[in-house]
Amino acid sequence: MFIIAALDRFAQERDGYPDPHRSGNAELLTGYLGPAGPAFARGRFIMIGEGPTTWIYYRASGQARDYSLSYKLGWDPKLVYRREGGQGRWTVDPGDGGEERPLAGSP
Repeated sequence: MFIIAALDRFAQERDGYPDPHRSGNAELLTGYLGPAGPAFARGRFIMIGEGPTTWIYYRASGQARDYSLSYKLGWDPKLVYRREGGQGRWTVDPGDGGEERPLAGSP
């Protein structure tokens, strides 16, 4: 996925993934996104894209190598990519308080 590749390039060149808590990181990320952009800060998140194709990026402060990227599939459910401990995985969050489930075919 192009956004994940852009996030990886950002991390490689800047020694960590974008920190939504730091001013200017969303603008820096926009330069990596090409047609998937723009990126803009919204509270503790970075929103990527516009309109119905907006992805939500989150990175906890102090976690330079872990993040989540999600996309709303409806009112509650969402598709989630999590990068933790150097590994990425796709899940589906039903949004009803239930457990996230691995996406079929995802590592």
